[in-house]
Amino acid sequence: MRKTTFVRPFSCGVSLFCLAAFGLACVPIFAQDAAALPSNPKELMLLAAKTNSLTGPDMQPWRLKASLHTFTPSTNLSEEENKQGKYEELWAGGEKFKQIYSDEEYSQTIYRTPNGQFIAGGLHFVLGEVRQLSEFFEPAAYLRQYAVGHNPEFDPADASAGESACLRTVSDRSKDSKRESPVYLFCFDSSLRLVRFSINGNDDFLILFRRPLSFNGRAIPTEVELRRHGIVRMLAHLESLEAAEPIEESELQPPADTVPDESDP
Repeated sequence: MRKTTFVRPFSCGVSLFCLAAFGLACVPIFAQDAAALPSNPKELMLLAAKTNSLTGPDMQPWRLKASLHTFTPSTNLSEEENKQGKYEELWAGGEKFKQIYSDEEYSQTIYRTPNGQFIAGGLHFVLGEVRQLSEFFEPAAYLRQYAVGHNPEFDPADASAGESACLRTVSDRSKDSKRESPVYLFCFDSSLRLVRFSINGNDDFLILFRRPLSFNGRAIPTEVELRRHGIVRMLAHLESLEAAEPIEESELQPPADTVPDESDP
């Protein structure tokens, strides 16, 4: 299995970063001029979707490992309430992948195959929001959805936080619902890496994407922080991301005790 180079871009033009824990070489990455960003919100979001995507026809299979900490709603980074876990994903291209979520007590594996999605280890997972980790490291699906199915508009960006552009879109809401449709806010740096995602532009639901590295020309966060109502609910750290060739087909084969994932759209 061959290693893949990681690069961390900074907001100050050309930069270079080595992550000793990975033992990988360093390569410079050039930030895109903010003035050269597309002026059309939909075009910008579609371009950002490619920058922030780990999947696609031009991507080779990969293996990702991350550690995570979850916290109860009543405390903020309290060691007594701290729960540690792990997330692993093996992506073999298209509709073929495996995702593993585990902590000190439970483990759950999701298998995606051409025949559908299957779960091993129970239908309900104790860590709850940790199942969103695949979306934290692969937010492109949301970017494409809201670029094509909605009408994104520009929103003020926070330059002090390294943001070069922000886009807002309105979520779909049932006609029978009396609640106001939530507003989704996506903010990017000068290289179109996703820096911040929030609902209604506040801490009610906020995800921060930090310390980016480059993997096959894509921007991947090495730290992800999820906040709800201003309180940190989960921290995720990318431990490794490497090319995975060749892949043993047995790794992606659902075992006999798996059950269909009825929540799979």
